[in-house]
Amino acid sequence: MSLEPKAAIYFHIMETTRPGAFDNLLNERTSATPRRSPMYNWAIAFLVMSLAAAVFALGGFDAPYDQMGAMLSPLFLGLAVVATVMGKRTRHRQ
Repeated sequence: MSLEPKAAIYFHIMETTRPGAFDNLLNERTSATPRRSPMYNWAIAFLVMSLAAAVFALGGFDAPYDQMGAMLSPLFLGLAVVATVMGKRTRHRQ
């Protein structure tokens, strides 16, 4: 294995350490339009949590777990709906 610096790595280090390089990187990252709103990620997570709570509520577990699942399942389902609606309302900056 050679210990000589690779040309591509050296170029990358030189480009990222020049003055104003971090500003350019920030502008490049924010200029790309994401495929979906980050609120959809929250909606998916809340939907999975709601399904897990429903399994506890309807799965025949002990009393504290099924009561907790019965309380949390509609809560997480409501949060999933709210996150989905907010994801549709979110406007992407360009």
